[in-house]
Amino acid sequence: MDRKMELDHLALADREVADGESHIAREEQMVSDLDRGGHDTKLALETLAVYRRMHAVHAAHRNLLKIPNPILQRWRVWLKAQFIGDVPPEDAFCEFECEKSDCQLGHWETCRRRLAYLELSESNSASKSPAQDT
Repeated sequence: MDRKMELDHLALADREVADGESHIAREEQMVSDLDRGGHDTKLALETLAVYRRMHAVHAAHRNLLKIPNPILQRWRVWLKAQFIGDVPPEDAFCEFECEKSDCQLGHWETCRRRLAYLELSESNSASKSPAQDT
C-alpha cells in the first residue's frame, strides 16, 4: 500500500471515529430526553450500546493505521476480516441501497426492487462474459 493510500485510509478512519463520537453524543442526549420525559429508554440504550461498540472498532482500526509496521499490516487484514465480512452479491442491493432497515417477514423473497436489481445484475454480468466457441 503506497503512502498516499495509507493517508487516505487514515483520514477516512478519523472521520469514522468523529462521526461515531457525534452519533454517541446525539444518542446519549436522546436517552436523557426520553428518561426525563418518563418514556421507555430500552431501545435507545440498546442503540447507544451498538454505537459504542462500532466506535470502539473504528477507533481500534484507526489506531492500527497509525502504526507504520509491515508486520502489523498482515494483522490489520486479519482483524478487518474478523469484523467486516463480504456481502454476497445477491444481498448487496438490500445492504447498501435499500432505505428499509428491516424487511417484513416474507417480503425479502418478493421484493420488486431487489428482484429487479438482481435481474439487471445478471444481465450485465452475462453481457460482460466472453463469448464461448461452440
